[in-house]
Amino acid sequence: MPAITIHDVGNSGALSFDLVHILLLSGPAGAASWWRCTGVEAFGPLADELNCLADRGSWIEGERLYRLAEGILQVVDGDFVGAAEPGAEPWIRIKAVDSSFFFVTTKDGDLIARIKATYSDVRDSLDDDV
Repeated sequence: MPAITIHDVGNSGALSFDLVHILLLSGPAGAASWWRCTGVEAFGPLADELNCLADRGSWIEGERLYRLAEGILQVVDGDFVGAAEPGAEPWIRIKAVDSSFFFVTTKDGDLIARIKATYSDVRDSLDDDV
């Protein structure tokens, strides 16, 4: 699967985007997917709920993940894998890495194009994993 990293930084020196922005770019496919979240460290009003789900390794519906992501101020670390149904082969993986960048690998070439059109510091990744 094609893989990229996103490094856009705002005036504050922090990333200028977060998980919710990538999810929104994934469109209806992301909302219709099931997601497994692991290794999450996040801050914001809904961070405790997301951190709890990640600690359990639960699969959650896309709409629920979108709602939780909207209530997150920052994802420091976390691995988010989306599939058509729980346990199916993933079509996307989003990984937050130490508040420094997000790694995205997906079977959806159009999503990669949308990300590259939206952000200015997007780098192709030779690895399909980080």
